[in-house]
Amino acid sequence: MLEKGDLDMALIATAPPKGGVALSAIPLFSDPFVLAAPTRTNLKQPVHLSDLPKDQLLLLDEGHCFRDQMIKACALDKEQTSNNFSATSLSTIMAFVANAQGLTLLPAISIEKEASDPRIKLLKLAPPVASRTLSLVFRKNTPFKTLFENIAAEIIQSAKTDKTANLLFTPGPEPHQRPA
Repeated sequence: MLEKGDLDMALIATAPPKGGVALSAIPLFSDPFVLAAPTRTNLKQPVHLSDLPKDQLLLLDEGHCFRDQMIKACALDKEQTSNNFSATSLSTIMAFVANAQGLTLLPAISIEKEASDPRIKLLKLAPPVASRTLSLVFRKNTPFKTLFENIAAEIIQSAKTDKTANLLFTPGPEPHQRPA
């Protein structure tokens, strides 16, 4: 949609597509992952991704960029991904986690919305903490380049000073049930 001109800019959590329309991408911040588990989990933090029970990982359906990011972070092979449960939304997966049906990684930016259920425990990951970079992307030939650069600068500054967003600039949030 951005390439066709239907959108002027977009916030993305993947690398911009190669080829086609020339796009500019401004990295905004790193979005570290945490492990979402049922509160009665026996896992101790910090959790090493290599120690996760691969058969208990809940993934998004194919086509979701976070699915691909989780597969890469957890080093899942094709067989492991085909044997795992998948869902169309992160909210659905978190409902399964709350009901002790599995584990999932959760981007820090989504903690406030997705991890509010008291039956969910968030666990810090061991370094190096898996993460993704969120970027503001727009067409290089846009007449709004300066405006989009200013918007990106505001987002970066806001994320650095906002109490809730501050966990995006740490190696991983401290374990908690809900953000303060």
